Amino acid sequence: MLSFYFLKDFDKLKNFIKSTLAIKNEKLLYDLRRINRIVRVYVGWQILAAFIVASVCSITFTLFGLPYSIVLGILCGFLNPIPYLGVLLSYVACSLILVFVSPDGLVGNIIVAVSVISAMHFINAYFLEPNIAGRQVGLHPLMLIASLFVFGGLFGFIGLFIAVPCTATLMMFFNDWKESSLRQQDDAADFT
Repeated sequence: MLSFYFLKDFDKLKNFIKSTLAIKNEKLLYDLRRINRIVRVYVGWQILAAFIVASVCSITFTLFGLPYSIVLGILCGFLNPIPYLGVLLSYVACSLILVFVSPDGLVGNIIVAVSVISAMHFINAYFLEPNIAGRQVGLHPLMLIASLFVFGGLFGFIGLFIAVPCTATLMMFFNDWKESSLRQQDDAADFT
């Protein structure tokens, strides 16, 4: 019930928060808009990456003649945004489906599925996401990978989900602080 009313009146709530913050604290409203942009870009990237993984896996599975290749590819794309666990779930789900659907040539099909999933995960996790998503949210690829290790170590599985948006937000505030400090130094130098 709560979810229904929250979703039904979400626009009213959003407008109320905006109007209240605009009157009380314009800086906070400005920062919340920037954080919203970071989160929106990151979620958009995750959806695009899932679509890319689903497409490439489906095409590759079809080329190798795996049964239900499109379903398996979509499953891999759907599980892709789940850090670390997504690739393991993809292995298990594809293997189980192949066991029940195609007992002939089972070992070869599982090897193909695991190889394709591993390759796509490696390319996405270590090349595409750090370079494309990191650039879009304002993080260096090394910083993005480090944030996953730190947040994953501190907060576990949930930390992996929030690592990139939180790190990008922290970097946004750090850059604001750095610019403010440089401006103050320039003002002090002009004064003397």
